Amino acid sequence: MRRTGVNVGAAAWLLAAAMAVPARADVRTITITARGPALNGQSFGTVGPYEQITGIATGEIDPADPRNKLITDIELAPRNTRGMVEYRTTFTIRKPVDMSHAPGVLFYNIVNRGNPGGPANWHVGGDPGDGFLYNLGHALLWSGWQGDQPIASVGAGREGIDVPVAKNRDGSPVTGRVVERFINVPGAVNTQPVGGAGRMPLTLDTTKAVLISAASETPRCVAAGTPGARARTPEQPPRHRRAGRIGRSDPRSGVDRTRSRPQKKRGTAR
Repeated sequence: MRRTGVNVGAAAWLLAAAMAVPARADVRTITITARGPALNGQSFGTVGPYEQITGIATGEIDPADPRNKLITDIELAPRNTRGMVEYRTTFTIRKPVDMSHAPGVLFYNIVNRGNPGGPANWHVGGDPGDGFLYNLGHALLWSGWQGDQPIASVGAGREGIDVPVAKNRDGSPVTGRVVERFINVPGAVNTQPVGGAGRMPLTLDTTKAVLISAASETPRCVAAGTPGARARTPEQPPRHRRAGRIGRSDPRSGVDRTRSRPQKKRGTAR
């Protein structure tokens, strides 16, 4: 079944509710690509069986809204005739067939690299397992959000999103230093791939890249290892973005945290 429009009953209502945020972000169209029984038609207590709805939502956000400034390079994204920045995301809704048994709770799970979670973590015995969320009648929603997981790259059961590529006003690429992390690399491996959707290297000149080999780290910074080693192969070029720098960094964000606040000195007060 395929329907396009903003009025598609419970599916549209649930998706709009999930994407409601303080900053302006309008869902313009919803296309349902599939709809059918979920969990092999299993019934859950007084709630009854569930159904699953999948599709694609097209939306837009206002780049002029100060609350959207946290989106990287949003001011450089292409805009439509309304001055908005558009996106397309896949979504999956799992809900009771009879919504009169639903208490009005929507469980929105943030996917990891397009992979959904939620019920298997909340339920005893996997999904459906003991059916904890389903017995309560809660609806569940998953959707894409990571820009390097475009819709064409994700397979069945995963969520993707298509976002525009930011460019400078003259049409040139947005460039700058970034940090790439390789985790748990075996000792015999000396090459690693970089890049991805929207994150291709600006140059393959490895003299512009710095390789840091670390044995361990803390939430603050790399704690041990051999910093300053030069990258040696074309597989380890620098990647560039407009903002950011390389140095002693918070490994979760690549931003220098060591000078952002005064440090408390330890010792005996006199």
